[in-house]
Amino acid sequence: MLIPYSTDAPVYHFPFVTIGLVLINIAVFAVTMTSLEEFRFLMLEFDTINPLQWLTTNFMHAGIMHLVGNMFFLWGFGLVVEGKLGALRFAGLYLGMAVVYGALVQLIMFTLFANDECALGASGVIFSLLGIAVLWAPKNDMNCLLLMGMFTRPLSLSILWFGGFYIFMQIAFFILGGFSMSSEALHIAGLIVGFPVGAVLLKRELVDCEGWDYFTLYHATYEEQKFRQSKRRRDRQAAKVKEARSEESGKLRRLDQSLTDAIESGNPKVAVAMYFKFANRFDEGERLSGRAAMGLVSALQQEGEWEATIPVIARMLKKYPVAKTTSLRLNLAQVLIKRTNQPKQAIAVLRKISREALTQPQISAFNNLAKEAKKKVAEGSFEGDIYDW
Repeated sequence: MLIPYSTDAPVYHFPFVTIGLVLINIAVFAVTMTSLEEFRFLMLEFDTINPLQWLTTNFMHAGIMHLVGNMFFLWGFGLVVEGKLGALRFAGLYLGMAVVYGALVQLIMFTLFANDECALGASGVIFSLLGIAVLWAPKNDMNCLLLMGMFTRPLSLSILWFGGFYIFMQIAFFILGGFSMSSEALHIAGLIVGFPVGAVLLKRELVDCEGWDYFTLYHATYEEQKFRQSKRRRDRQAAKVKEARSEESGKLRRLDQSLTDAIESGNPKVAVAMYFKFANRFDEGERLSGRAAMGLVSALQQEGEWEATIPVIARMLKKYPVAKTTSLRLNLAQVLIKRTNQPKQAIAVLRKISREALTQPQISAFNNLAKEAKKKVAEGSFEGDIYDW
């Protein structure tokens, strides 16, 4: 016997309903186990038509092993189906299939073989889930426990092979039993409900199996399979990029706020320490808010980190319109001339300043910086590349 307990199929939704159904089945069994015959009116009787029984029979069990076996299967295949549908849609699907299964069996039995027998158990609707899982995730593995007497061992089978084995067993025993009413017949009734439901949901694109469903894998043309596989790869890559950007954005917001807090609380050393800790991971000057970036420039200069100031200001110059960067350009030119001996780069920075928009103090500062830069160039200074900031 194979007992499923987990799967590698993508579980995009936590199995709240599957867990709830297991607990409800256990609770109903606890209430009915001591006097099962008194609750016969909740089982699927074959000598009457009772719509209430179409639902309630799916929560009744004849013994502890009957319950335990069904609950393992409910858990395994509930994971696959609810994992793709989500709680609300799965709850509606499960209860709907349970009612259809109950109605199908009772109507057939009452019409053709009316007798005083009855049926109970969740296995019918669970086989509906098995049929759906085979269609939706045939290549995903079902992790299970192989039980053979006292011998047990863990085993992983594809859902197609796992489901196919149980489907074959039900059909074989149903035929060998002379097509009589049996648990195998009830399981086949569940499959008859589950297969078309799973197929319709797929065909109408009400469930996304990401191209790993039975029809795509085994009935699509080669070109369709290649296209869908390529699309899945692109979608997964896009999702990873989106997730990385979202995570980075959150870290940047926290860094932005931390820098601002440190600067405003008079702790430039802390702000500078943060900068050097995260400088290789974030593009601070371009992505930090203007308030945080300006505070960072001030903190770096207070701590004498002149070289580190340059790329921060340079990124800010690229971010804002030239007309709004006059003060930044004068500040950067002063650092380049007086602190890092890069007069040619300073001249390139000053050239973008419109002198007509300068205030009188700014004109004086501009003239002094330009004069000092030209003097240093004339004296000779070694510089690398000149950047267009």
